[in-house]
Amino acid sequence: MRKPSGFTLIEVILAIVIIGTSLVVAIGAFTRSNASAVNAMIQQQATSVANAYLNEILALPYSDPDGIGGEASRSTFDDVLDYNGFSEVGARTRAGAQMAGLSQLSIAIAVRQVGMGPAPSVPMRQVTVTVADPSGAQVRLVGYRSAQP
Repeated sequence: MRKPSGFTLIEVILAIVIIGTSLVVAIGAFTRSNASAVNAMIQQQATSVANAYLNEILALPYSDPDGIGGEASRSTFDDVLDYNGFSEVGARTRAGAQMAGLSQLSIAIAVRQVGMGPAPSVPMRQVTVTVADPSGAQVRLVGYRSAQP
């Protein structure tokens, strides 16, 4: 008599359970990997935005060239100190145009007076640009502007 060929019901069910479990594990690993890549991209965007704001600020003079402090908007800021306390949600150009895809970032700027070097120290302004993403992760860049040319 010939032995029947094929799989038993128990073998088929066991194979389905093993394959299903393997798929759940693989999909979970893919999802975590994908989320990690997205977080890295957001951090890179936040770093680029912070760098752009810091470069914009440090390109301005140490002291107010027109002697009128407290300009009303970022487009009219004409010295480093004008940026102290500035904040906005959504990265924008200096003219106020929204940077595409960066509306979820929050930007905060602090400027403070510091001295560097031995006495008499060189007057400096320390500029701190903080960019936060929606998850609360922050990128903080610090730069210095000297009173010396």
